[in-house]
Amino acid sequence: MKLNQKLILINVALPIFLVALIVSVIQVNNRKDLEVRAQEELIFQLDYIASKMEDQITEKVQFLQDQARLHSTVELYYAIDNTDNRESLESNPTYVRWAEEFAGGEAQEDDVIQTYVGYKGIDRALSRSWLPIPSDYDSNTRPWYTETVAANDMGLTSPYLYADLDNQNMGVSMGFPVYERGVIEGTSEQIIGVAGIDLDLVDIRKTAMALEEEYNLVVGLYDRNGAILYDGDYEAMVAADAVERSDTEMITFVDFIHGADPSSPREDIEGLFEQMKSGQGSFLTDFEGQTIVVAHMPIIGDHWVLNISQPFAYRAQALIRQSLIGNIVLGSLIFVILLLSTMFIRFTVIKNIVRSSEALNMISEGDADLTVSMEVHTKDEIGKLGESFNSFVGKLRGWVIQIKGVINSTDEVSSQVSASTEEVTASVEEARAILESMDSEVSSLDTNIAQTVSSIEQINSNMTSMDSQIANQASMVEESTAAITEMIASLANVSQVTKTKQKATADLTHRADEGKQQIEDTAQVFQKVVGYIGSINEMADTINGIASQTNLLSMNAAIEAAHAGDAGKGFAVVSEEIRKLAETASESSASISKLIKDVINTIGETDESVKKTANFFVSISTEITDTVNAFAEIEHAIEELNTGSRQVLQASEEISTVTINIQSGSNEIKNGTEAILKSSGAVKEISHKVNSGMSEVTAGNAEILKAMQLLVDLSQKLDQIVGDLKTQFGGFKVE
Repeated sequence: MKLNQKLILINVALPIFLVALIVSVIQVNNRKDLEVRAQEELIFQLDYIASKMEDQITEKVQFLQDQARLHSTVELYYAIDNTDNRESLESNPTYVRWAEEFAGGEAQEDDVIQTYVGYKGIDRALSRSWLPIPSDYDSNTRPWYTETVAANDMGLTSPYLYADLDNQNMGVSMGFPVYERGVIEGTSEQIIGVAGIDLDLVDIRKTAMALEEEYNLVVGLYDRNGAILYDGDYEAMVAADAVERSDTEMITFVDFIHGADPSSPREDIEGLFEQMKSGQGSFLTDFEGQTIVVAHMPIIGDHWVLNISQPFAYRAQALIRQSLIGNIVLGSLIFVILLLSTMFIRFTVIKNIVRSSEALNMISEGDADLTVSMEVHTKDEIGKLGESFNSFVGKLRGWVIQIKGVINSTDEVSSQVSASTEEVTASVEEARAILESMDSEVSSLDTNIAQTVSSIEQINSNMTSMDSQIANQASMVEESTAAITEMIASLANVSQVTKTKQKATADLTHRADEGKQQIEDTAQVFQKVVGYIGSINEMADTINGIASQTNLLSMNAAIEAAHAGDAGKGFAVVSEEIRKLAETASESSASISKLIKDVINTIGETDESVKKTANFFVSISTEITDTVNAFAEIEHAIEELNTGSRQVLQASEEISTVTINIQSGSNEIKNGTEAILKSSGAVKEISHKVNSGMSEVTAGNAEILKAMQLLVDLSQKLDQIVGDLKTQFGGFKVE
């Protein structure tokens, strides 16, 4: 195979294979990175969806708290007992007032099925309307009551099915403690009852469906026992008649997944649900022939479990396509660079080598044309080799011209010897002169050969220097590769720190939202306190009115005592005391009114401060959200920089491979030069021997004179030798 064909094979076919292999490996690695990134993005989206779902329950919790903290709700506990029946309750003013206030709150909630309250030690649950409760009903043993008392906080029961106008609906019961003396918070021993509501889940399910449509994903909502509150995949399979919805019992997450894929062991599905309950996280799973990305977290105080899922192909297809295009462009660029380098070598190195080969063929074949020369267009080692070749051919042409001249001269001598033996002596003298001339020419040939050896040694020295430069280049490529590898490791560390800070900032956002909620709760409490103080102010006004009436009665009693004379003196003393008591009550009422005004002013200032604090929390939450977005942008930039560094590292490795190939070729040229140098040394040694022989021939010329008798025989042989020389050297073209 020719060198040109080998070069094309190495620099075209092999790079195509390597580029395809590199692109495939990069795509595999990119898919792993995309899987991690898809899970992280889905977790980030899960926080937002969880907040939307929790808002639905938070609104109902606030409503339930308001019902439990009604002043009439606390008063009703002290106004009834377990023996009261419907008639006695409906005639009780406290019950009537409580029912009106309870009804007013319930009318504002569309998805509330029923509102009620159960008191400690009282079997019946009370509502704004008379509830048809069985005789053996005990509110203190119902889940909504017991779970609330046990938690001393909001209680939430498992979901249940109920029928409403022939429609199958799903609901849950919620409870909130009612504390003695109307305190906002207390211990479980201070609980005197539980305010409860039956909540229809229709709004929560609508919210889940709206989020699915908005973000093109599937939402799953379950209670801690695995009962499905809402699952987009389950609803889709019910709509497609793939599964049948039960009208009598709740279906669980484990039953649904095992029914959809019976090959999945129930133990594995139960373990998966336990993992979802344990905390926030994500994983990849196969469902109906697709790879699904799932993110999960507990919500509503760990009462419910929320997950969202999306096909990995849908979430990552744009990123995969972008990565594939980038890798194909990179591979094409590498291929073009290698192809251009091949063409450059072909037209700068291979072309000159081909010219040298053609010139040598013209010398070795045909007429042995010594008039040919190489065209030198470069100043590199190939160009210097061409110049040395042209110089050597020029000198060889001179040597051949001289030898042909000597042959012609020898032919003349041979003719003279053949023509006349009488002139043998003169011919011998002439032959001696010719031998002296040949001795001078051989000496010149020896000098030229020495110069040729010196030029070849210079070429060998240049090749050694080029080997050193190539070795230095290989070392520099290795150092660059190591530096790029260290930079990639540093970028990985920075990316990890950025992810950690991003998660911490997201947690800080959640805490800021909780602080804002607490401030809003505090503001509402202050508003209720203002209402209570207004009631106290009314009582103070009542006391003041009673004092005025008492004072008036005292004055009337004093007048009547005066009319009675001595019999009314005792009554006059009593009326005087009543008057003093009325004045004292009036003064106390005035003091209470003044104190209430001061408290109201103070509460107003505090409420303003609370509003400012709430606004401050909103600003903090906004800034933190911006920080989270900034961290996400930093992480994306680091990933892009990391990808670029890996591409540069791959290019450095390709350069290192090319450097090794060049170094190998340089060694081959160096070995060839050393072989030429060795051959030139042998020629030089032969030239020295020829020069020494010529000296001996000159010295033996005297002996030739003594052998004149043999000249006739030798002249015949000389004719034959001259003919052979003409035949051999006549083939060289020198003009």
